[in-house]
Amino acid sequence: MIKDRQPLHFLFPQRFFSDRVAGLPPVPAYMFHQVDAPEFEAMCHRICSLKRPTLSFTDLVSGEHTRPGAVLLTFDDGWSSVWSMGLPLLRRYDLRITLFLPPQCVEDSMEQRSTLDDGVPVAQLVARDLSTRGRLTWGEVAALHASGRVDIQSHSLHHGVAFQSGELTGFIGQDSPFPLNGLAPLLHSGHAGDVLEFRPPPGTPLYPWGPALAVPRRFIASGEFAARCQQIVQKQGASFFAQSDWEARLHGEAAACAPGTWESREERRQRYRTDLTESRRLIETRVPGARVRVLAPPWAQMHEELPEIARESGFELLVMGYPFKAGQYASPIPVYPRLFGDALWTCLDGPIHGGQRWLRARGRALRRRSAGAIP
Repeated sequence: MIKDRQPLHFLFPQRFFSDRVAGLPPVPAYMFHQVDAPEFEAMCHRICSLKRPTLSFTDLVSGEHTRPGAVLLTFDDGWSSVWSMGLPLLRRYDLRITLFLPPQCVEDSMEQRSTLDDGVPVAQLVARDLSTRGRLTWGEVAALHASGRVDIQSHSLHHGVAFQSGELTGFIGQDSPFPLNGLAPLLHSGHAGDVLEFRPPPGTPLYPWGPALAVPRRFIASGEFAARCQQIVQKQGASFFAQSDWEARLHGEAAACAPGTWESREERRQRYRTDLTESRRLIETRVPGARVRVLAPPWAQMHEELPEIARESGFELLVMGYPFKAGQYASPIPVYPRLFGDALWTCLDGPIHGGQRWLRARGRALRRRSAGAIP
């Protein structure tokens, strides 16, 4: 059991949220990523049969009256299944969700692709979600918002990661996308400022990394060193990786280059400001009628200075994940926790029957994850 994770938090969610939410109604909140259609439909059916209202985080911030039994359903990252499978099920059962979106991860297209409502088999839609077109398009995001069932809020500008140490740990190989199998971008410094790369070129040097909005001190790797390593790999092609000492050779041949520099505190704070204000601007520009007031930092991690910058950038609420300790963040705006999505069953059906369904759902989520899904 990972420290700070306790089964009682999942078995008795009302108590968990009542102890950890200050200044807002303690409505149980649950975090999902990609839509598992059979499991999510079962949850939707149960919510509907129990006549439990679903709120968005905008409802909560706005002071919407919350009837007993309300729940908050949230999806992170902007996966295409929220459109292809999630929205049809929300319509079918008259439910609402909050989508936390990193706008620079959205596919720059106005296309609205086929969904369950078009009779497309679930397996075909799942394959799309795990393909190179697994993200939502802007056309789909706008339609999700226009449906009135999906509240679009910020999940940072790009969900990227940054280096937090100057200790070289390795290099990108021929078949080693970084990080998260190429699903989250690497933030590094280029000639004209910061650059995002979902799949850095082979030979790119690697250092210990963390979420871009959480690393305490960002290491800005040397562009000269990276370019030299990439040139060596490109010159020799795929045969270079067949050599057992290829990483040592890269390090040796490029060792004369300066390793990199460190970001100053003010540079970090300005990077945070740019990230948060641009995430709001992009969403509100591309999605007619959207108003972004809530931020969910990626990986549910953030630097201690982020809450103040979020307030200055126009945000009114921070939404985190689990584990979560009350009082962990000195924040000028409220900070709200979420539990993992499969634990929704204990909220709906209680600690005994719901607990059994939760354990089965957890096993299903782990099997899907081993097949490449994001839980």
